[in-house]
Amino acid sequence: MARTLTATDRSALIRLASTLEKGSPERRAILAGLEKSARMPSMVLNDPEAYLRWARKTWEYNVNNPRLKFDAAVEKTRKKNRLPDTPEGRAEAAYHEIMLLQGGR
Repeated sequence: MARTLTATDRSALIRLASTLEKGSPERRAILAGLEKSARMPSMVLNDPEAYLRWARKTWEYNVNNPRLKFDAAVEKTRKKNRLPDTPEGRAEAAYHEIMLLQGGR
């Protein structure tokens, strides 16, 4: 069973293909493989109903996942507590600026 390519794998293959001579069989094979792996999954084309069931199940899992809910709560709290007058609300930038104004104590 062939494994799916990660973004890192794809980037490495693209870099490798770019070093090869244009029109070479190796370069063509790499690019053809990348194009083939980027196509839409056959489940979508062959059985749209199955794909919709899978997508719904995945979405429901992600919505009900306690870890994701915790991460969202942490992010919400972090945004609420940020300093509004700093660039992008970053507390580190404000602290650094204060330290510079105080002479680096």
